[in-house]
Amino acid sequence: MSFEFTPQEQTRVQLAHLGGVQLDPIGHADLAVIAVLSSVYFVNFAAVAFLVWNRNYPPLKSKYPFLMAAIMISMFIYFLGDLVLKAHVHVRG
Repeated sequence: MSFEFTPQEQTRVQLAHLGGVQLDPIGHADLAVIAVLSSVYFVNFAAVAFLVWNRNYPPLKSKYPFLMAAIMISMFIYFLGDLVLKAHVHVRG
């Protein structure tokens, strides 16, 4: 995954400018967004895994820990789709 201003990215920005659209190139700000949000999701995943592992411990007793885990997984899948949809990463295909 490259976050440098490649010739393909320059062409993409120029084509968008011809169409009258302002397009920011993929850069280090996008890398920072990915790093921060990935670390937040990792902490959330660790907390949910700890909760599911110790689901019978009385101070951590919660309703529907597996539903919370499923919601966490769906949030992560949404995050991956959002990265592609908002063009934070280059997609080949």
